[in-house]
Amino acid sequence: MGEKLTDAGALALLTLLRSDSSIDSKVASLTHAKSSIKQHNLPDACVPPLFESARLAMTSQHTALVNAGFTTLNHLLTRMTRQEPRAIVREAKATLP
Repeated sequence: MGEKLTDAGALALLTLLRSDSSIDSKVASLTHAKSSIKQHNLPDACVPPLFESARLAMTSQHTALVNAGFTTLNHLLTRMTRQEPRAIVREAKATLP
């Protein structure tokens, strides 16, 4: 079972995705965050960095990272639908076309 995602973890993921780290480490970190999103409620402060992380991943040139970004966004939208639907409205303008 994955660990609960913290504010620091969400910001660390965002920092990693913006860095020049390897694609494999980015995909692994995003997949770990996806598992946490799937299993645990999220603190409110985690939501904006997670949406931004999904946006960064989905606009990547690497297929594995794009795939991980879309699946993470799917789990994030599902979690927010159950937990705090208003968060989707706040982030939808920047995330969805």
